[in-house]
Amino acid sequence: MLCPNPPALAGGRLRSRFEQEKLHLVAHSWGSVIGLYLAHQYPEKYHSYTGFSQITNWVENDKLSYKWLLEKAKETNNQKAVRELEGVGEPPYTKNFKQWSVIRKWQLKYKTMFYDAGDKKSASFFSGLNIMLRSPDYALIDIYNSLVRGFKLSYTEDLIQDINTFDFFSEVTTLKIPVMFIHGIKEQHVMSELITRYYEILDAQKGKTFYWSEKSSHVFHYDDAKENEQRLIKHLLNTPSAKTPTSRL
Repeated sequence: MLCPNPPALAGGRLRSRFEQEKLHLVAHSWGSVIGLYLAHQYPEKYHSYTGFSQITNWVENDKLSYKWLLEKAKETNNQKAVRELEGVGEPPYTKNFKQWSVIRKWQLKYKTMFYDAGDKKSASFFSGLNIMLRSPDYALIDIYNSLVRGFKLSYTEDLIQDINTFDFFSEVTTLKIPVMFIHGIKEQHVMSELITRYYEILDAQKGKTFYWSEKSSHVFHYDDAKENEQRLIKHLLNTPSAKTPTSRL
C-alpha cells in the first residue's frame, strides 16, 4: 500500500491548475517509488517519466548496501560498525524502527548519499542546507518540517513494513510512456547494480534512455545537475506537448 490514494497523487491538482490533460513526471529517490508506480498505473495522465536515483526493490537495495557497509567497516577497522551491523544481521528489516535504523546510521556515517569530487561544487548535507536557507521558497519552519518533523512523520513502523513489500522487477515490467533514468556513477545509497539490471528488463514501449552522472552519488554534483537539466529539457522536447508542466515527487 505504497500509495493509499493513487488518483489523488496522479497530478490531479496540477492538471487542473495548469489546464493540462497530461504532465511530465519527474521523481527522485523515495519519490521514484511513488513516481514509477504512478507512471505504470496511470500512463494516460503522463507524457513521460524520469527517475533520478530510481529505487527498484527496497529489500534488495538494503542487502547490497549492507554488504558494502560491512566491507567498508572492516576495511576501515571500524569495530563498532562491524559489531552493530553483524548484530542486526542481513535485511529485510521489518521487526521495528530500531532494527531498521542501524543500517541508516552507518549509511549516514559513511556518507553514502554524497561524493566528494575534490572541488567546491560537490554536494554535501551542508551545501544542501545552505541552498535551502538562501532560497526564497523556504522559511525556517519549512526547513525544520522537511528535515526533522517530516522524517518523523514519514518513517513510521507501518511504512517500514510497507516499503519491504514492493518489487518493480516483477510488478512494473512495462511502461507505456517514454522513460529516462539518471543515476550517479559514484552512487552507494541506491545501488547502481539494481537500476542497470532493471533498465535491461524494462519493456518501455515508447522508448527508454539511461544516463550516468560522472561526479555524483545520491545527491548530484553541481556540474552534473546542470547537465541533467539539459538532458531533461531535451527529453521533454522529444515527447509530445513539450510545454506541458512537470510534476515533481
